[in-house]
Amino acid sequence: MSTMVKEIYEALKSAGAEEKLAIAAAEVVPSAEGLATKADILALKADIYRQLWLMGIGLLGAMVALKLFA
Repeated sequence: MSTMVKEIYEALKSAGAEEKLAIAAAEVVPSAEGLATKADILALKADIYRQLWLMGIGLLGAMVALKLFA
């Protein structure tokens, strides 16, 4: 067990959790560390929207340019 997992296990045991539950909960924590947070998802969503607007403006500019110079 890593130090963090051991600390979680010991905290759960001292709080009165059953042995199996404390072990299972302590083992889940390291695998959940790599998950995206809500802030990460919102930032990604904002980046996607910004890229879509830029592509739309670029397409509009290309259409206007083609119309003016064709």
